[in-house]
Amino acid sequence: MTKPPHSSRHTAPKRPKRTLTVRLLALTDLHGSLLGFDYLADRARPGRSLAALLPKIAQAREEADLCLLFDNGDTFQGTPLADRASDAPFGPHPVVSALNAIGVDAGTIGNHDLNFGLDKLRRTLADARYPVVCANLLCLTSGGTYLPPSVMLERSVPGLSRPLRIGVTGTLPPEVMVWDGDRLSGKVDAIDPVTAIRHEAKRLRHAGADIVVALCHGGLEDLDGHPSSEHPGRAVAAIDEVDALVLGHAHDRYPTPETSDAGLIDGTPVVMAGAFGSDLGVIDLNLVQTPRGWRITGSRAALRPAAPVEAPLSEDTRRAHLRTRHRLAQQIAECPDALTSYLSLVRPDALGALIAESQTSAAARGLAGSEMAELPRVAMVTPFRCGGSDGPDAYVALEAGPLRERDILGILPYSEPLCAVAVTGAELRQWLERSASLYAQIAPGAQDAGLLDPLVPSFNFDALYGADCEIDLARPPAYRADGAPLQGGGRLGDIRISARNLQAEDRLIVLTSGFRARGGGRFPGRDGRGVIWRSEVDTRAILRDHLVTRSGPMPSAEDGFRFRPQPGTTAIFDSSPKLATQLEPDSTIEHLGPTDKGFARYRLHL
Repeated sequence: MTKPPHSSRHTAPKRPKRTLTVRLLALTDLHGSLLGFDYLADRARPGRSLAALLPKIAQAREEADLCLLFDNGDTFQGTPLADRASDAPFGPHPVVSALNAIGVDAGTIGNHDLNFGLDKLRRTLADARYPVVCANLLCLTSGGTYLPPSVMLERSVPGLSRPLRIGVTGTLPPEVMVWDGDRLSGKVDAIDPVTAIRHEAKRLRHAGADIVVALCHGGLEDLDGHPSSEHPGRAVAAIDEVDALVLGHAHDRYPTPETSDAGLIDGTPVVMAGAFGSDLGVIDLNLVQTPRGWRITGSRAALRPAAPVEAPLSEDTRRAHLRTRHRLAQQIAECPDALTSYLSLVRPDALGALIAESQTSAAARGLAGSEMAELPRVAMVTPFRCGGSDGPDAYVALEAGPLRERDILGILPYSEPLCAVAVTGAELRQWLERSASLYAQIAPGAQDAGLLDPLVPSFNFDALYGADCEIDLARPPAYRADGAPLQGGGRLGDIRISARNLQAEDRLIVLTSGFRARGGGRFPGRDGRGVIWRSEVDTRAILRDHLVTRSGPMPSAEDGFRFRPQPGTTAIFDSSPKLATQLEPDSTIEHLGPTDKGFARYRLHL
């Protein structure tokens, strides 16, 4: 929908009584990043954090007549400090305390805020001194919304008896019912965010809101440039009653210096302020008072990057930070060999084999005595820390020696149960085809073609262990980056288990995370059905316990995925500069040099 260029909310009266600039500041996808500190490497990482945004917030507030600060969700999960407080609450959550201290006016929740379940989220939010709203998460027992669908804020304007009324509503991606279905199913449901915002925005306007703000924890658009339930931004911006829109979830930045529309979409100012405290969203609304109330005559949106020097946070935050570092420094076991994820997207490696070994061992105990115990088992291991948008330091890089708690969190960043899923050979093939969409199509004889599809994140790739399969990169993928099937695609050859070709009708067990078993990543056929066993502890605890009890060298990656040979063909990929010192002289991989983003570039001879 295109808004008329002279809609009533943007039309100035002929004789305005008063003008006013209202500034809206937005945080999103903070993910518990109070301080610029990498807990997995135990070192400072300045440049993005709430503390680095505080100087920007203070400056932005000084520049405006009236200023409000909003938080757009995915707030309480993402760092060891935040995760521990969310999962095992003891006193006020440090992130809630910090947002209270800086004066957040209202907020919404994101999908990751539900990672620890509804009860723990409610305990976390109990200490918030600002309203938290969500219009599309429905409570199945009460029939209403789980959180208030909106709030009407009132702010005084000097010289006027009537306060300015700001209506605020918010939503999260309805896909959360897939991603965290084990914790949410039967308790809540999530509906379309556009429908929910449209309904609530109209209600707020009818209730007398001068300004309506939508906090939408979702992205701008899907891969085709269209709004979707996970990325509904363009559709929300087209709602007439929405005066300002805050987006998130995708960890993108909008507007950027290259944006030509001044941050306006369908006449609505829109911001999406990165992630982890990288940016502050700033929306300015120019208002004029008329006999019929306030009207918006102009608006603009921009981002302000975090400051290079952090402002101090509270003493409570400092103590929580020190406690987190102490806990993560505790030694768990000895690591006999170095383990890295430098090549986890290129070939099976010892790190993936270790994870698979721990999960296979746990599943053998869990399935003992059942009729499924004799079926062949394979493990699907998702490599999380493989550089990409997280930067050249975002790899697992463990040396032989003490293995500490922070190393476990680095290998497995998310708390998920282990699931055993009964599948057929045909279903496993489609699972692997979806994983193989990570790779670009490379024509035979091509030189230095990009190996990876930049639109596919590593967490939507599963490396196979316990079987062999061959990926033909010359063929097109069977699935798009977003999981939609492609006609005529398919690049897998035979799948072999114990030297036997797997047939379409064969039955086997796949070990995977609860997230993937529920369909996370839009893997075909995965909707929670077929789960025959689920661990009582998460995969971190399984790996931790396995490392304490095992002995001997780390397992070798003797099976898994491999690329079909393409003589005379080369592909390039980026990885850690440290990989260059570990390459064998006769390796099929050669170091080409540094990139402008701090990675190193490598050539793979196919």
